[in-house]
Amino acid sequence: MIQTRHTSFRGRRMTVLLLGAYYLALFGNSFGGLIRVASAHTTPVGVETRRGTTATTRQSCCGFAIQFRSATPDDVAFARKTMLSEFMNPLSIAQETLVVAFDGDSSSSSRGDEAVLGFGQIRPMSLPSSSQTATTVTNTGYDELASLYVIPEQRTRGVGRALVQELLSRHDHDDDHKNHAVCLLTLKTTVPFYEPVQFHVVSQSDMGRLSISFRFEYTAGSILSTVLGNELTCMIRQPLPSTNE
Repeated sequence: MIQTRHTSFRGRRMTVLLLGAYYLALFGNSFGGLIRVASAHTTPVGVETRRGTTATTRQSCCGFAIQFRSATPDDVAFARKTMLSEFMNPLSIAQETLVVAFDGDSSSSSRGDEAVLGFGQIRPMSLPSSSQTATTVTNTGYDELASLYVIPEQRTRGVGRALVQELLSRHDHDDDHKNHAVCLLTLKTTVPFYEPVQFHVVSQSDMGRLSISFRFEYTAGSILSTVLGNELTCMIRQPLPSTNE
């Protein structure tokens, strides 16, 4: 009988550990990236260089130029490796949605190599649940801002904010997604990072408007973040008003 109880306890403990690892992998991709973006961590690391496609846009930030381009297969491999090393979920990284930020002023750019500063994506989500009322949702679907990462030595220089602005700009000019709201999961302490680009906190009463899978992520992620001493928050950015009206 004692052995049975001991085995049962070990089984429950193992279940808790496995669930914790599962939630960390699943939700680290959604809100873990922002921890890497907003951190003041300054440990020196080598700047990853990568040969890629021609830049599509350019922004000036903190005395240097940031350029952006769509990801290559090599970028996807690099992003997945980075996510894994940061204990974040690498499985949702997709070439179709991943955007890479790099330093357009670095000497490596003149050789065709690019000093990668970070990456991120806005990925499609499932449609809202059919149980919601027509008054709670005015758009046809939702997308999620996720996998946001900035190279450690480039943090606190405005790269993360510029990357978010670029992702939203591309989203707003995509005919297939511009009428979608953009959701994200983040920590309460980093809410001010997103407020300047029209994200606002979703109230508990409005969570029902989101997809079932996203609500599950939020609920399970909230449990994990509470255990880690943080508070998880869901934010949403509604589609921009149509200019054709």
